[in-house]
Amino acid sequence: MQLPDDPAFPPGRRLNGSARIHARVAALETDMKFVRRDLSEVRVDVRNIRERVGSVEAKLGILSERTDASTASLTQRMDSMSANFTERMDSMSANFTERMDSMAANVAERMDTMSANFTDRMDTMSANFTDRMDTLTVGISEKLDRFPTKLQLSAWACAGLVALLGVAASIIAVLLRLAGHNDAAALVDSVGD
Repeated sequence: MQLPDDPAFPPGRRLNGSARIHARVAALETDMKFVRRDLSEVRVDVRNIRERVGSVEAKLGILSERTDASTASLTQRMDSMSANFTERMDSMSANFTERMDSMAANVAERMDTMSANFTDRMDTMSANFTDRMDTLTVGISEKLDRFPTKLQLSAWACAGLVALLGVAASIIAVLLRLAGHNDAAALVDSVGD
């Protein structure tokens, strides 16, 4: 707002001292009316804010109570569920351990039975195999006793050759003696002995 004593006021409209003060007071009164009106609005706003803050505090109190109640309820339910879960897990563990022990005993019993049966069958098979091998060995020995082996034939051939050489040496010695070579015949007889 422009006052009459401002330098921007046209020079012809400038006022003297008391008129200027009166104009200033009038301007201040006008400004105060606006300030009072604004202050009245601020008071109404502050009252509304206080009411709202009170309402919010009341609602927060209710929410806090509900949250505490819900937390207590949830804690109680979770403790109950945990206890039930632990009880069920312990029961399942005991049942599982019992079943595993029972299965282990059954498997051990079956393995012992199978081992005994297997040992009996292996002993029977071993006895049968030994009997068959003995029978087969006796049969082969009997057949080999009827026919000379290569070693026997070789030994007989060597004995025949030695006898033939002995006879040949004796014949040579006799022929040498007949021809009058007694010393040579004695030498051939000594080699033949």
